[in-house]
Amino acid sequence: MKIQFILFTCKFAAGCKSPTTEEQINETTMVVVKAITENDHETFRSLIGVEDNILAKDTGMLRARVQRMSETIRQYAPGSQPEIEITDQYAEYTGSRMVIVHFPKKPEAHVKAIDLKLEFGPPRFVKLDKIVSFGFDVKKDDAGMPPVMMPQRIN
Repeated sequence: MKIQFILFTCKFAAGCKSPTTEEQINETTMVVVKAITENDHETFRSLIGVEDNILAKDTGMLRARVQRMSETIRQYAPGSQPEIEITDQYAEYTGSRMVIVHFPKKPEAHVKAIDLKLEFGPPRFVKLDKIVSFGFDVKKDDAGMPPVMMPQRIN
């Protein structure tokens, strides 16, 4: 009986594996995207891993930024499935990893691209279920217009 229990435990333990860094980042990114598209600033705020940051504490400013991102996505890329690009780019000083979320725009939209830029980690300081920085980049279709950047980094 003890041998069967030990064999079962070994098989169970071997079958359980922890998710990879990319899987954790991908999962958190999807939660961030859902919070933005649903205009859920409370969930978005809970995903910020920087405790002492002014933006994480200023609920009104954060609410306005999430609302602006949500409205932009609804206007230019409604119902689209975003493409998540986990890059090999790391911030020079902090070591955080860059993730770019590309939102496919609707054909009649007057923008070239809609990108959400997130930074994660480094994992030894900030768990991968939190972001340390975000930016939202809407590039206008008109070549004479500069890209509209909103909101900027949170750290």
